[in-house]
Amino acid sequence: MLNLFRTITSVWHKTLPSGSWYRNASTQVIGYRISNILTSTSLRFLSTVPQPSAKQSEPSGKPPQASAKQPRSSRKYKGKDVIKIVNQEIKKLPQSFAVVYIGGHQFKITNNDIIVINRIEADVGSDIILNKVLSVGSKNFTLIGRPLISDRIAKVSATILEHTKTPKVIVFKKKRRKNYKRTKGHRQNISVLRINDIELRSELS
Repeated sequence: MLNLFRTITSVWHKTLPSGSWYRNASTQVIGYRISNILTSTSLRFLSTVPQPSAKQSEPSGKPPQASAKQPRSSRKYKGKDVIKIVNQEIKKLPQSFAVVYIGGHQFKITNNDIIVINRIEADVGSDIILNKVLSVGSKNFTLIGRPLISDRIAKVSATILEHTKTPKVIVFKKKRRKNYKRTKGHRQNISVLRINDIELRSELS
């Protein structure tokens, strides 16, 4: 309709002499006529749209039926079943991993991993036990401690390979216009550990 209005006005302008006062008045009249046509067309279209029936609009007097909850007995696994399955998986001696807390940091480890921690007081070549185990698991299960896992379930052993220091870090300080400059170096004492074994025991209860 807008294109029709533009076409009509352009043709009407060409037929009328330029600068005439009734040229603008005729354009307004055409616009009013086209707006009336659009209004009547929209009303006809709205009258043909189907209205919702009274049965659909009125709410039913019956309360909505709540979905029936399944009883707990119909669930796939119970707590005892999960514990039994995990114990069976542990007996298969799977490739396992563990998350341990040592030296103020957490490490996710597996067998034969090499980790670098802050220096601990132990001799090179000695075996140690990492007691703070946060979680252990394998491909099919994961055990998470609250916050730690008991020694009866998981045991992580490691060997100290060496005690050394990190590369030097330069610390430079300066205050402008104060003739103040300071240069210091720092090397952190560290220990290198090799994870020997992550032992899992099927003693969940």
